[in-house]
Amino acid sequence: MSTPPATTQRTGTALANSNCRMASGCTGIHFQTGGKVYPTPDQMRARSGDTEGGTSSDDLAKAWSSYGESLRVRNGQDFDAVLGDLAAGRLVMLDVWVDAMDAVCVSGSGGYGHTVGVLGPKVGSKWNVMDPWCSPGKWVYVNESQLRAGAEAWGKRVFSTAGDDPEYVEALRTADDARAAAVIARVNKHLMTRTRLGVD
Repeated sequence: MSTPPATTQRTGTALANSNCRMASGCTGIHFQTGGKVYPTPDQMRARSGDTEGGTSSDDLAKAWSSYGESLRVRNGQDFDAVLGDLAAGRLVMLDVWVDAMDAVCVSGSGGYGHTVGVLGPKVGSKWNVMDPWCSPGKWVYVNESQLRAGAEAWGKRVFSTAGDDPEYVEALRTADDARAAAVIARVNKHLMTRTRLGVD
């Protein structure tokens, strides 16, 4: 399948700065449906039911389901799982810490969480990355080592915060993977909002 269109989150609406996941999800659903479905980030956000701050994978999954599509959520997986999905030909929506990744279109210091789209095939040591902060949207090849650094830096923040949550600790103790994943999604959303507001 050909590379889907890059989607910018910078639409000028009140939630544009927080719509990176929704914009990446627009490109993702275009890829999954072969171009039959291609909403705007604002339409995707409206269907998520979340009307403020950052978003979670659960929000995007809800929006996708409203279009009759299923989003495979991999909260808590390591970067090797990401590589496996890419090698299988999937488009991955990847959460990263921008400064660690040296992203394509950086705002300010890059000290914030962000969602980008990643797609194969791999060219040398690089994967094709869509950064929705770019305006207009564009695809750019980024070294795998940069993607890994960005994803792992973000993951450390998420897991460190989740480790202070009694519900997460209990989920790990009882091997309740679904409950642990739900906490990770909640923490991810919380941190996406805080870093975008410059709190962290």
